[in-house]
Amino acid sequence: MEERREERVEEDNIEDMTRDFGVEAFCQARVYEIMSVNAETPLYIGSTKFTRLLSILRLMNVKATNG
Repeated sequence: MEERREERVEEDNIEDMTRDFGVEAFCQARVYEIMSVNAETPLYIGSTKFTRLLSILRLMNVKATNG
């Protein structure tokens, strides 16, 4: 019961936190969360060498190198 009350309080305060923290900073925090997940997510099932983030960064490096 106590946990549900705490969850509701956090949900109720999201708008206030967004307004106080600033929309731009809130979006940047979301980007960090997504990048963190992609850094741990394999590129494909069974892949131990490549993650989503690593693959994207390597492709961007190839693009930047070759114009």
